[in-house]
This record gives sequence, structure tokens and C-alpha cells, in this order.
Amino acid sequence: MKKAALVLLTLCLVFASFSPAQADMQTLNPYDGSYMGYVGTLDDGINPVMGGNDVYDNSISQTIAPGTSTISLWYNFFTWDYPPYDAPGFVIKIDGNTVLSYDAYDLSPNDDGYLDSTGWTYFSHGVTSADPHTLTIYAGNTGDDSVQSFVFIDYVNPLGSSTPTGDGLTGGTFGVGDTGTSGFINGGFEYGSLSGWSSTGDAGVLGQFDYDPEGDDGPPVPVPAAVWLLGSGLLGLLGLRKKISA
Repeated sequence: MKKAALVLLTLCLVFASFSPAQADMQTLNPYDGSYMGYVGTLDDGINPVMGGNDVYDNSISQTIAPGTSTISLWYNFFTWDYPPYDAPGFVIKIDGNTVLSYDAYDLSPNDDGYLDSTGWTYFSHGVTSADPHTLTIYAGNTGDDSVQSFVFIDYVNPLGSSTPTGDGLTGGTFGVGDTGTSGFINGGFEYGSLSGWSSTGDAGVLGQFDYDPEGDDGPPVPVPAAVWLLGSGLLGLLGLRKKISA
């Protein structure tokens, strides 16, 4: 009896010591509407994909007709990486000029094994309204082809234009809808399409992204009270057995 109880107690303690972390999943929804664009190699949100393209090999791009004075959008940049890699991991260019650049270091100064993100963040940039402008968004690896950086984009909006022209980006959320100012589509990838954008590498449209910020390296889950209760009970039985024997 004593030997069996000790074995059971040992097993309980071993289970408690190595209790695996449970996924604390979160869901990223579009900033607005039902879909959002993404650039970069996505993974399952728990385990980083090894490999993937260079930052400038993944892109979406659109030319905006004259009449726009400001280009704005919302972004949510994610990275598994850390210094000195993925610098940059996310870039916005207008007419070939960099107007925003984000490094993995900006989110993850140490190799913590976590999936870090900016959260939905607003960006705007003034442009000359007399000229057409090309907006290009990049995201991916820099300096290696290991763990990923990627970005979600939504609610791209050219302001100040009164010249509707053809198909284009979104005048609100990502989607396909009625043509709006500067050829942007008012609606927002609502049919899950990159219509109006040109793209390279890994890029597309997504309705939601499920992820665990702590990945597989998260802290262990607290040991359930039932494990300690069982261990205490076994110790009590041992004590009772000794008392009866005496």
C-alpha cells in the first residue's frame, strides 16, 4: 500500500511539474467590415513558419488618381522575429519613397518567442493633389528566411478627391463595392478579393486571424487544485496507515 501510494504521489508531482501551457488564443478581426488585406507569410498563429519571402517580395500596390490630398489607412503589424533581423519587416511607400518603416526591434527587442503586434494603428500621409500617386505596402523577412513578420491592412482611404475613376482600392474597408473617389472602392474586400490591387509574393484577404501571443513558449499553466488535493489525500492515507499499524 505504501509503495503504491508513493508511486501515485510521484506521478502527480511529475504531472504538475510538466503541465504544458494551454493556448490562450485571441482573434484579430478586420478594423471595419468583414475582410482585411494581409501582406507576408501567415502561419497558424501559434507556431512560426520557417522560411518565407523577403520583405520586398511581398506587396500590394495601387495607383491613385489625381485629386487626393491625404492617403490614410489602418495597419496591424505582427512579428515573431527580433533584432537584428526583419529590419525592416513592414514598409509603406508612396511613389517609391518610404513613408513608414517598422522593424521587428520596434515590437520585440528580445528573442522572447512571442508573437508581438502593434494592434490596429492609424497612418496618414499628405500628398500633392495635382498628381497621381502609387501606394505600395510590403512585409516579410529581412536578413534571414526564418520566422515571420507580416501585416494586416484595412480602411484605406484617399481624402480630398472628387474624381472617380475605374476600379481601385477601398474608400473604406478592404473590399469590392461601388467605385468611389480616386478609383477607390467603397465597401471593403467584402467578397474576399484583392480586386483593384496588384500584388506580389504572399498577400491576400482574410476575414479573421486567430493567434496565441505566447506561442509554444508561453508560461506554464498553474497546476489544477485537484492535483494537489489528490497528493494531499495520498499523504493522508499514508499517515493513517502508519497510525493503524502502530
